[in-house]
Amino acid sequence: MLDAFGCAAEGRRLDPHPHFVDAELGVEGDVAVWFDGRRTDPAHAALVNGTLGHHAELDDGNPRAGLHGGVTVIPAAVAVAESVGASGLELIDAIAYGYAAAIGYGRPLLERIEKHRLHPPAMVGCFGAAAAAARLLRLSDETTAGAISLAGTLMPIAPFESFTRGGAVKDLYGGYPAFVGVRAAELSRHGIVGPPALYRHDELDPNEVAHVYIKPWASCRSTHAALTALEKLLPLEQPVASLHVETYGFAAELTADADPTTPIGAKTSIPHTLAQLAGQPIADRVHVTTSTKQGRYARVTVRFEDGSETSAETSGPRSEADPHRKFRKLTGIRADAIERAVLALLQAGDISGLVAALSPPRPRVATR
Repeated sequence: MLDAFGCAAEGRRLDPHPHFVDAELGVEGDVAVWFDGRRTDPAHAALVNGTLGHHAELDDGNPRAGLHGGVTVIPAAVAVAESVGASGLELIDAIAYGYAAAIGYGRPLLERIEKHRLHPPAMVGCFGAAAAAARLLRLSDETTAGAISLAGTLMPIAPFESFTRGGAVKDLYGGYPAFVGVRAAELSRHGIVGPPALYRHDELDPNEVAHVYIKPWASCRSTHAALTALEKLLPLEQPVASLHVETYGFAAELTADADPTTPIGAKTSIPHTLAQLAGQPIADRVHVTTSTKQGRYARVTVRFEDGSETSAETSGPRSEADPHRKFRKLTGIRADAIERAVLALLQAGDISGLVAALSPPRPRVATR
């Protein structure tokens, strides 16, 4: 939760889509928009909070289904919890249930989603947001299954090209699944459900949340194996002649398609992200090939101008070693208040303390 709130704070600081946020907040409601102070209905709050949280490309993930639960499940759960007056423990329970649903229902789809070059988090996140919202709305098992199924029928088709080619719609890949999930749960209360037989709630594993990774770098996870390998070689103390990266197929494919001239597309480019980590303008000297090894493997070989070489490899990308430091860096002066509110959730009768920490009142504008 702290990681999700830190990413949202960074998204609000960068403020990439002010006109979008203003437009979406035209819907009246009593649910807070994080780091803003304005209020709207639960679905639109989830949409805005998830979209801004996804912008920096630092949000958490789960490789078992390609989930970014921090920008899909958590914004949906917090919005509905605030609207129904849920306790802190009920919020935590709903988030764990949401992660379980997204991964349990998304994992069988992952191979085909990636084969067709679609974005898994934008798709499977709908399941998690719907499950979390249904849990907080205290829907029956049958209605919950119908809500999750409805979310699946409303699931976006999210092409990865929006990411690699720098489309601003990529940020919605975080917020829109949260919106769909909340609306699916709300609609299910009125009998608008998908085929309930598609999904069974008793097949979910609440421990799926334990497989979450925390991103150390603000880029697509496909670049992180190469970044993890390069990190072992830093600092590069001699002039670099060339840098060769051998990595898994999906990462190499995304790099080949990436448009690093756009801020969003650059985050899928292995040459661009390695140059950023190395702190040297070497992107045009980075060559990427596909490895035959299994998993999210990467090997980085650096050749220096004097002819010497050094290399390092990894079997997979690492998670952030110090998530607490990352949260505090992203959240700034709000960090202490948010952390206290999160730690108090287990005993909190409602989440008003958390909402207050996340959404301080907007300053009044003096009028004559």
